[in-house]
Amino acid sequence: MARGAETSSLLWKIEGTLVKSPAYLAGTIHIRNEKAFALADRWVPLLRSCDAFAIEMLMNEEQNYKPDAMYMQEELLSNLLSDADIEILKRRIGERRFERMNCVKPFYLMGLIVQQDERGELPSSVDVYLQQAAENEGKRVVGIETFADQAAAVDAIALSEQAKMLSNALADLEAGGKDFSKLLNAYLDQNLKQIYALERESAISKAFIRVMLTERNHRMASRIVELITTQSVFVAIGAAHLVGRSGVIALLRKKGFSLSPVV
Repeated sequence: MARGAETSSLLWKIEGTLVKSPAYLAGTIHIRNEKAFALADRWVPLLRSCDAFAIEMLMNEEQNYKPDAMYMQEELLSNLLSDADIEILKRRIGERRFERMNCVKPFYLMGLIVQQDERGELPSSVDVYLQQAAENEGKRVVGIETFADQAAAVDAIALSEQAKMLSNALADLEAGGKDFSKLLNAYLDQNLKQIYALERESAISKAFIRVMLTERNHRMASRIVELITTQSVFVAIGAAHLVGRSGVIALLRKKGFSLSPVV
């Protein structure tokens, strides 16, 4: 296989003696930009060929969703951010809304702000679109992680680091979303190597990479093995989790499975 193919596909076929075929691994992007949906449309026929669909986290996981986990108990955004960042936030979400969200953890607010600014947006993200397609086909739909898993990962990142990430995101949006555009273009090009590089560039610390990528990759790889050895499944997780020495592709290979790009 050409080396370029290894980093030029977001869709992979998983094979092995214990795999219930067919089994696929797809890298998604958690945005609603219309351009990102062309790839997802191409994946739906393969999704239909599987018995189940697995997503990074079920988008309707009400039973485990705990709103309190999104709020700081003894801190405020107004103490963590600069006056300039606070003014940008107030301008973007409104002063009254900022006052209501002053105790939201910076990581969650960052996601809200980025989504709010998306251009060419559709009602749902790529992930939700695929989940809905699976549900419409009557497939069994499962989550690889729970809200509790992801909330624990966020809580492992210091609030000061989360605030820095939010500040960087605001600066990028104010500059026209150049970093976001780079990530979207890398996704549309199916350039896993570039996606990996951009994710690491945006990381505030090694601790962030360990908590949000490496540790979660190991957890997701183990849970994917449980799924693909019991049923035919189409797995969709964030593209940044696929690549690298501790990426899900490499981890599944270490567990004895064969993965090949679907091009």
